[in-house]
Amino acid sequence: MDVSISKRPLAPGGVQWSNANRCIIATPERVFIVTPQHTLENEIPKKREVSASIESEVDIEAVALADDLPEEFGFSHAVIALAGDSSIRVLASPINPDTLVWTQVARHQLGTGADHVVSISSCVVGGAGAQGMPVIACASVGGTVEIFRLVAGQRDEATGSGDLVALESLARVAASPTTVAHMGWLAGDGCLGADSQDQQLLATCSVDGTASIWKLTHGARQCREAATVGNRDWSAFTAHAASGDIAVLAKIGLAAIVDIRAEATFETQYVELGMSQTTVCCAVDERRERVYIGTLDFAWFVLAQRRGRWVRVAEEEGAFRDGVRATIVGSFTTKFNMNQLFLRGMTMSPNGRYLSFIAE
Repeated sequence: MDVSISKRPLAPGGVQWSNANRCIIATPERVFIVTPQHTLENEIPKKREVSASIESEVDIEAVALADDLPEEFGFSHAVIALAGDSSIRVLASPINPDTLVWTQVARHQLGTGADHVVSISSCVVGGAGAQGMPVIACASVGGTVEIFRLVAGQRDEATGSGDLVALESLARVAASPTTVAHMGWLAGDGCLGADSQDQQLLATCSVDGTASIWKLTHGARQCREAATVGNRDWSAFTAHAASGDIAVLAKIGLAAIVDIRAEATFETQYVELGMSQTTVCCAVDERRERVYIGTLDFAWFVLAQRRGRWVRVAEEEGAFRDGVRATIVGSFTTKFNMNQLFLRGMTMSPNGRYLSFIAE
């Protein structure tokens, strides 16, 4: 399907997938919320498309999602936007998320100087719905990461003052001596969404080329470094994905596969990739035991486990690229040049049956 946007999407992290089968595409000016509507086989899917902007003359720099929110928020899904003035804007539709009305329901100013926030990542810990606690990690220029909990606020309906969402600080940690450029929550055994164990894993990727995996416990109030990944080569990891057993961190020329099982020692295997532009996304296919990594210039890398080691399966990459090209040709209703397409995001469906991706 085609989605018309006014400007190019944000760099890595500008495309997100919601649990509610919505694709979020962020540009510096607006956030587009697209809901595919399935049709008969072999027909181009229809879509519902709405958008929202932030109330300020600053650009949007990053987005994250808050899905399956507790009832006290008044809405179940929200988009969290990081603005250029180091503030968090919460966008939501309290009435119907498929309507044309997504508005800014909260604004929170964060730090300046070394505490100026440059990247964000969010998740819901402790289960979905009423049991869940939405949290957001905010990383600064100085390498500090602060974990916030989203709580329901209060707004005076008569005057329109007040926010529907408030931020409560849970933990703060000096994650890196350099800027943290990319973050991602990792869902492993005993991690996200698990009621039996109070534990979450967060990966922070610094511009110096190293990444740290942090273990958060006690309702995300305590944080300790569990593993360090990568070398100080000043090439930052820019994409991540996770399954029940492994986490994948990828950057130009290299992928790191980390064992994140509950009793794991965070053993890391490194796989060299081919030449490409910026790595923008990756996905773990548990059914086929494959890892797919995509880059801005539509180079694709396929990894598989052979005799206990992860290796690149070059012989499968050609068929994968051909399948992606056939999907693009069959989906676009407007003229396009394949050589001018850029890959912007990718995700595996919850049932593992299909791969979704965004091309621009």
